[in-house]
Amino acid sequence: MAGAIWKALLFGAVLAGSIGPVALLIFGTAANRGLAAGAFAAAGAALADLVYALAAFMVGALVLPLLAAHETGVRIASASMLVALGVLMLLRRPAEAAAAPAQGRGRGNAVGH
Repeated sequence: MAGAIWKALLFGAVLAGSIGPVALLIFGTAANRGLAAGAFAAAGAALADLVYALAAFMVGALVLPLLAAHETGVRIASASMLVALGVLMLLRRPAEAAAAPAQGRGRGNAVGH
């Protein structure tokens, strides 16, 4: 159990260290308005993340028993969706690849002629 907690804390630290749009806004706020304003902006972003995490946890705790009762159906629906997305990706890729060389042809393009 203690090992799982340390792994979760390490994972959270790695995620928190990534530079994203919110971090850039916090850096901009600190640069324009000072360190105190940047610290308050960071605290606000952390509080918003905490609220989102708590909401997701509570909704997940409510929905999980409902999904567990229909486990087989959820598995079949999930697998079907993954297969459908894979087939869609396979069908779209050749069509996009065939259209790309046609766009590159023009006057003076003697490659392959």
